[in-house]
Amino acid sequence: MQWTGEGLIIGARRHGESSVIVEVMVEGRGRHLGLVRGGRSSKYAAALQAGNSAQLTWRARLEEHLGTFTLEVTDARAAALIADRTRLYAAQLLCDHLRLLPERDPQDRLLGRVVTLLDRTEAGALGAELAHMDATEVAFFGDPQMMVRGILVNGRGQRYIAEDTYPGRIGQATLIQQDNQAYLIIDEAALEEALKTETSSPFFRQPPTWAAETVEELESDMGLPAGSLQATVEVYNRHAESGSDPLLGKKPEWVKPIGTPVAGFDMRNFTAGFTLGGLRTDLDSRVIHVTGEPIPGLYAAGRCTSGVCAGGYASGTSLGDGSFYGRRAGRAAANDGPASS
Repeated sequence: MQWTGEGLIIGARRHGESSVIVEVMVEGRGRHLGLVRGGRSSKYAAALQAGNSAQLTWRARLEEHLGTFTLEVTDARAAALIADRTRLYAAQLLCDHLRLLPERDPQDRLLGRVVTLLDRTEAGALGAELAHMDATEVAFFGDPQMMVRGILVNGRGQRYIAEDTYPGRIGQATLIQQDNQAYLIIDEAALEEALKTETSSPFFRQPPTWAAETVEELESDMGLPAGSLQATVEVYNRHAESGSDPLLGKKPEWVKPIGTPVAGFDMRNFTAGFTLGGLRTDLDSRVIHVTGEPIPGLYAAGRCTSGVCAGGYASGTSLGDGSFYGRRAGRAAANDGPASS
């Protein structure tokens, strides 16, 4: 089996020691994958960039096989895009969306529109404005039932946030303010109580990293500064006797003295997230050009845009962004009609 045609490179990933699997969009063939032997060499470093167009020859023994590509770049757009962060982001976003399409399903109209947009981006006529790219959601991978019954401490053995707060806030505080250093301290009785509750995330319930008969012993095993964890637990317990947390304000129903035996969970680097920023859009989901004008025929909704969340995030908000503004985008696209070429 063999065919030849011009395609748009939309992505590439490593395969083995020296090769890459390249994803392209080809007229009449849709999204197509193929192996480029030696694709990790310096010869191909600039060629296999998303946004470039290339003359391709695909060969395989059977049509359903992955096959191999040989290629020659015909339009090296990526070199020009790299010089402008906004245009590069817009081009990468377009290519990433094409990678979501089913394989070998012709999408010629869509391909033509994307190539047109990429050419406009290169020429400077298209460059999507970005907003709030410094804002992030940071998830914290911990079991809430366990965290509220213990205390979270940083790499200095100090509490830094109320353990019953929204996990997204815990994640932000841990990653941004505490260098991603976190430990959960909980006594045996509280841990057993937490493990009896129902959970939707059982994979967060792992055995403790350390267990000790005293806080002093636990502190030493964890490698925390001498006396730091002991002082933190002593202050916490002193107020917990009356069910209060004057330092960080944890709700009284979760404030109980930490007894012994006591365990420690290593929760360093237990964070992950995504940017809350993205493409700037208007109320009808039209993507805004850097000049402040809508880009004809280009709409965006959901997590690729700068939505309603910028300074913080609440679970499910992306669904609201996608559904509400996706509907407005559809209506606007229908009312606006085809974009002029």
